[in-house]
Amino acid sequence: MDILHHKNFHQDARTFCLVAENGSFSTTGKILNINQSTVSRRIIELEEILQVILIKRNTRTVKLTESGEKFYKLYKSQEEHYKQLFSSFADQANSNVTINLSVPMGVADNVMSHKIPEFLKTHPGVRINIIYQNRKIDFIKESIDIAILRHIPKQQTIKIKLIYNESFNLYATKGYVENHGMPKNLSNEELNKHHVICAIDDDLQLFDMNAYDEQNNMHTIDYIPTLAVNNITNAIQIGLNGDFIFGGMDSLFEKPLKNGDIIKVLPQYTFSNLKLYLVRTKDDYNPVAEELYRFIEQCFV
Repeated sequence: MDILHHKNFHQDARTFCLVAENGSFSTTGKILNINQSTVSRRIIELEEILQVILIKRNTRTVKLTESGEKFYKLYKSQEEHYKQLFSSFADQANSNVTINLSVPMGVADNVMSHKIPEFLKTHPGVRINIIYQNRKIDFIKESIDIAILRHIPKQQTIKIKLIYNESFNLYATKGYVENHGMPKNLSNEELNKHHVICAIDDDLQLFDMNAYDEQNNMHTIDYIPTLAVNNITNAIQIGLNGDFIFGGMDSLFEKPLKNGDIIKVLPQYTFSNLKLYLVRTKDDYNPVAEELYRFIEQCFV
């Protein structure tokens, strides 16, 4: 019989090596979560396969025979050799990986994109394709590995985690307020006196404008904008020129809010919450993609 293909050979050999290392059947049983008699049976089976005595037994001690010493050294050296081979194989397999990452333009881009080179430095050979878009995606059809989304996707076979949640507000520059004043309420009559940048998706659909008061009551706004964009970063840049009211989060404007260069508009309201979800498929396991998933997660901590 081919020893290596005996159905229990490797199981019995590993059990023997643990006995040799611990000098105890009972300790080995605890490590493997099996009883002492099973440990003894595996050693006897291994001796029968090899047709040599590996262990001298008495009531108190376990001692290897000369053949036992030789087999232990041989098996452990081969085990270490295979570990190195498999490690080398894994390194080679993971060094030729391309990961497709979908990211919405705006906050996620600002928080994460500048840190991607740090990940690539520690993963030579890995390629990342970043697709910036503000629309719903089909993971399978578009071959997306990881995505940051503003919504919870309908697919069932996904791994998902909320990584960002902050109130969305309206702001204006000091110069805008000096030139145009501030809206006093949410009425169309009042808002039509001003210029407010609104949000659209990649399909040119205008996002609903809803405001929430301090009691969390929702107020629907029917304002028709003269300017709508699909990128919060660009909306902010346009707004900072002083001709438009623009949306954003307090965390983006801590210093200018404090010194008065930017003023919160209608501060008694919030305009929904910006939530970002980190998503990847469960079925297509890739260790490098898992590491990138965790890396992006840490970017938002």
